[in-house]
Amino acid sequence: RYRMDCSNACVRFCNACHPGGGRGVGPAVKGPDLPQKYPTNEPLIAVIRRGAGTMPGFSSTQLDDAAMADLLAYIRSLE
Repeated sequence: RYRMDCSNACVRFCNACHPGGGRGVGPAVKGPDLPQKYPTNEPLIAVIRRGAGTMPGFSSTQLDDAAMADLLAYIRSLE
């Protein structure tokens, strides 16, 4: 199981609204619906980059490609 270092910027950005990947201010980013809603990473990356609803977008300056890859691996590992 993938474990992301909680000091990582990805977790700091996301965890406030999606604590532990669960529902908080934002919707849960884990569970059985995620693979159905986002079967590939491209649409998920688009939401992270552009934002959705009250969620701000995160630019490549905030989350570079390596950090984005780590974040996607973390999200996909959540149960």
